[in-house]
Amino acid sequence: MSTTSASVVLVPSSFEAQIFNFSQLQKDQTFSILSTDVDPKLQKLCGETNYPIECLTSTIPFLDENVAINPMSVLKVEIDAIDSKTKEALDKASELLQDFSFHVLKLVSIITIPF
Repeated sequence: MSTTSASVVLVPSSFEAQIFNFSQLQKDQTFSILSTDVDPKLQKLCGETNYPIECLTSTIPFLDENVAINPMSVLKVEIDAIDSKTKEALDKASELLQDFSFHVLKLVSIITIPF
């Protein structure tokens, strides 16, 4: 007989890890380790995924209070969140690349020896 277990690690801003171990997951188990009130439907939906905490923490900030909690609406919220974060990452990468290029050109102009 196999048993299912899971561990959840939350890292607060002080970087001290808090570890929660669940020796056996129950189908009706809800998560109470989040600081905000979470819709029980979302808890149940995310609880059925391979990464329930990631599901909750990545969905909650993007949920509109008028969104119906069902698999399709949560998937849409997750896709929108990924799209938003991808655009942020691309903008930051472009900014860093431009800054890097500027510094490289400046350095090249300083160390170039005229013949």
